[in-house]
Amino acid sequence: MPVRDVVCCNAMKCGQNQKALEVFQLMQQEGLKPDPATFIGVLNACANLLALDGGRLTHEQVIHSGYESDVSVSSSFVVYAKCGSTEDAWRVFNTMPSHDVMPWTAMIQGHVKCGKGRTALELYQQM
Repeated sequence: MPVRDVVCCNAMKCGQNQKALEVFQLMQQEGLKPDPATFIGVLNACANLLALDGGRLTHEQVIHSGYESDVSVSSSFVVYAKCGSTEDAWRVFNTMPSHDVMPWTAMIQGHVKCGKGRTALELYQQM
């Protein structure tokens, strides 16, 4: 494509984790500003690839972009739990401005993925 924008880059990432990270890198090289959908896709790709360092770098970019209070983006930080760092997941969860069903579900799924079923059940009861 001669001209790319954030929308076409977001559309290209659907379902292909490694490709999502490559497209994200290309977006940045071309100076395109990521939007919440971009960050959600990249964080989900990092979670699926168990790329904890990539998730941490993306989290830093989310903060610098001003999207950290977006509940949908914040819920994607289950990447921490899916990659085995439930402590980081809790840190993000506890700083979120609100907890609707999305962040609770993300925390429950992350704990299940880490083999912490009892904690996941406790979270479900707290929800």
